[in-house]
Amino acid sequence: MLNIFSSGREAIPVLLPDVTKYRVIASPTKKEEGSWIGAPSSFYDKHAETYWLTYRVRDPLKRGLELHIASSENGENFKDVKVIRVDELKGKAISVERSCILRDPRTGKFKLYISAEIDFAGGSRPRGYRIMGRWVIGKLEDVNDPEDFDPSTFQVVLMPSVKGLDFMGVKDPYVMTIGHCFLMYYTGGGSREQVFLAYSINGERWSRCLQTPVLGVSGWHNFATRPSAILPVKTGFIMYYGGSNREWYAPVYNICIGIAYTWDLKQFIDLTPEKPVLESPSPGKYKTLRYLDYIQRDDYVLFYYEASRQDNSFELRVTKYSIERTPGI
Repeated sequence: MLNIFSSGREAIPVLLPDVTKYRVIASPTKKEEGSWIGAPSSFYDKHAETYWLTYRVRDPLKRGLELHIASSENGENFKDVKVIRVDELKGKAISVERSCILRDPRTGKFKLYISAEIDFAGGSRPRGYRIMGRWVIGKLEDVNDPEDFDPSTFQVVLMPSVKGLDFMGVKDPYVMTIGHCFLMYYTGGGSREQVFLAYSINGERWSRCLQTPVLGVSGWHNFATRPSAILPVKTGFIMYYGGSNREWYAPVYNICIGIAYTWDLKQFIDLTPEKPVLESPSPGKYKTLRYLDYIQRDDYVLFYYEASRQDNSFELRVTKYSIERTPGI
């Protein structure tokens, strides 16, 4: 089977984990609404046989105040190796959200992309922008070891469009490599949050692939649609996306998982237009299950995600999915 993914992901059937079976990786600091921990990004370093995970910590008042980098030998029990506070990022970051960690297939160094809300007040707003404080996507300088990421090297690599449909903010990067090309699926905010695509040859300078969303709002996810992860299957690719409905309680945060299909990574067919396929098995006001990512091994897949609890806080969980291999395939 041809493996075109530099990150070691190969074509497998569409997988839906049993989210009633899980292990808690990290718990929120408070048992209350707005106290959330999650937004994971995962990567397996086969050279060092180490699992890497990034996640953010959110406080009801301070919002996204920390980004944690953690490592594990088995993919289920993680230990923090570095904590980056939002005020350590170069610039005027006031909150962080989902990040994305991966290895550069050419250099072997680690890259870390970060969603950060930047305060453009005080005359620092770029000319032509209609907003004062909005989300951008930045990255830190590449390193040989994730413990060495330096928050002072934070540089913005993707800004909101001046005239495009993502003019209100860009966030939640999901970056993957095919050959030596980098693809970034991200949430673009305009009248609604939708999924956009950018590309890069070096992972530093990015260009928008299309001026329109690759996956928009529709059906049950008529309030927001966000990228979560891309899974290669035998005839194309599956996108796990996060979606919310305008009739739900607090739809900005009340997000569940749907799936869409693509053969060219630019045109997506929504396979779950009527209802989500994954939501929290222990809902309170929220049924949130969001920011799904995964690590694929030979005979199992580990799914990482943020899920709501009955006390309306959110925690970081992992679910293991065993793969049955057919002989000769």
